[in-house]
Amino acid sequence: MRIPSLILFVLSCLVSTSHAEVAVIYNSRSDDSKEVAEHYAEQRNIPSENVIGLRMSRTETIDRKEFRSQIETPIYDALTERKLLTFGAISKEHPLANGKEGQQEVTEASIRYLVLCHGVPLRISKDSGHTDKVPNQLMDIFDNRNEAAVDSELSVLPLIHIEHALDGPLRNPFYAFTNATALNPTNGILMVARLDGPTPEISKRLVDDAIEAEKNGLWGNAYFDLRNIQKPEYKMGDQWIAQGAEVCRLNGFDITLDQKPDLFPKGFPLTDAAYYLGWYSGSPEGALADDISFRKGAFAYHLFSFSASTLRDAKRSWAPSLLANGAAATIGNVYEPYLGGTPHLGLFTERFILRRYSFGEAAYVSQQGLSWQATVVGDPLYRPFALPLESQMFKLMKEKNPNLEWALIKAANHSLQSGAEPAEPVDFLLSHDISKRSALIQEKIAAIYLLGGKFTESAEYFGRALGLNRDNKRRFRMMFGRSTALAASGKKAEAIRQLEELISSYPDNPQTSHARAQLHQLQSQPK
Repeated sequence: MRIPSLILFVLSCLVSTSHAEVAVIYNSRSDDSKEVAEHYAEQRNIPSENVIGLRMSRTETIDRKEFRSQIETPIYDALTERKLLTFGAISKEHPLANGKEGQQEVTEASIRYLVLCHGVPLRISKDSGHTDKVPNQLMDIFDNRNEAAVDSELSVLPLIHIEHALDGPLRNPFYAFTNATALNPTNGILMVARLDGPTPEISKRLVDDAIEAEKNGLWGNAYFDLRNIQKPEYKMGDQWIAQGAEVCRLNGFDITLDQKPDLFPKGFPLTDAAYYLGWYSGSPEGALADDISFRKGAFAYHLFSFSASTLRDAKRSWAPSLLANGAAATIGNVYEPYLGGTPHLGLFTERFILRRYSFGEAAYVSQQGLSWQATVVGDPLYRPFALPLESQMFKLMKEKNPNLEWALIKAANHSLQSGAEPAEPVDFLLSHDISKRSALIQEKIAAIYLLGGKFTESAEYFGRALGLNRDNKRRFRMMFGRSTALAASGKKAEAIRQLEELISSYPDNPQTSHARAQLHQLQSQPK
């Protein structure tokens, strides 16, 4: 099968484009920071004049004075000296223009993104002595709240010559925008992200995984952890996550949506995770702490007020934990943002996946406020959904890429969403040679039959999947599915044997308790 020339052209652009739209900042006092910057510049073909080393503190937290002297002013000087940003007289139409002398805006910009590398400070501490010359027009809860994420504060660098309040967030005029190209310093915003994490090796991996996922696609399962909370002031978080789940379902992902108050429990088979949204725990725990297996390029976000209070300690904060476990991109909060000050997760997911925005674009249109608490961690250029599914399948078939199995499963899900009878997506999956050696496809067929009430066929295909599978976590899920199908088809003795095998194979897995309960139920039934 030939790949259309237009697809080949798009793919070549994704791989070979010179990204002059990015400026990279590293801490010249840290060899690790420089190494991450150079790795990113090489992998993304960023011009050397766009890579800037500055001498700054090596701590994650700095005060406002250090931020201005070591980061904000030096970055401004470097960007203007290299003509990456050009400032000029402010137009009368500018929403923040007030007639004061010295006001300027960005009139020309050759960059849209600013990438901070491992070793650049993360957050700005509160300045208790600061008094805003321009009082905030927001709620009283923001009075004297001038602490912020370094990333978010730098996102308004284009406003450096325009007085604005430091207390509380600034309203993001690009919130929910549908035109990603408007996110430009000439319009008052610089998309700032960081390549960071517990180690410089992890920081570099974020780049490598993003590029690989752009080349081969972001495939896997999507997991969503709601709280089933009814309090009006918090319910919005559940709604956002549920919206994200619906977007992923429409995109063809197999999704798991947990609506219990607790997190996914330890031992829960979180396999092949490409996407995760959940909340709300103060520190990493449950299956997300160490049981999850992420696909390369995975996005993962845990909604918690201090999810990125550090990016160094994977045991203490969610953002570094997710990165250490294999995620390639996340967003976190360095200080308390309040729920409305966190990214709208449904909006982010829709822009990132369905509208195919870059990670940076999706992150910044999903935030209602800037100069606030969010840090965007990962390659902001990352765009794994640039090609539609059909084009991706053509590419994977041509390359004989094993990721084809995931693309076929997505196509089968689209068929089911359109109202097809189970036989149609099953026939589609079986028509491809890869299905004969794919445990995932055999398991998918089993799941389709199970949902369609064809329990004998479901048990058969679960058995085939088990015969092909080599992944321990997937095996747990397949064995449980097969026992369910066997019991539903009336094969009680076989179902009992399958459950006994599962229990003996996974005696220490906390989730085995469900198998024991099902076994007890079957054994208690009259013969």
